[in-house]
Amino acid sequence: MNIETLKFQLGESLEHLNKLATDVREGRIRPDDEPALGIQLDHVMSHLCLLWNGRDLTINQIGDLPQKKFERLANTIPNFFGTKEIGEIALD
Repeated sequence: MNIETLKFQLGESLEHLNKLATDVREGRIRPDDEPALGIQLDHVMSHLCLLWNGRDLTINQIGDLPQKKFERLANTIPNFFGTKEIGEIALD
């Protein structure tokens, strides 16, 4: 596991979670504002997925990935110690 990637992705996740918490507390996200909530949660989840799926890569290696590969790492929610990814289970 690359510790710099871990620190970076955790830091980004925390930053976005803190912003989301502040937006909710201060009323910038209302009960009927699911799109805004979804956008912010998607961003947090992308960092968490990159953290796990790219844990052996450096930050530069992640940045240099072809777009399709980057999107696959950022959008695939891991089943951490299972034999299938959650996305694969949903498609079965």
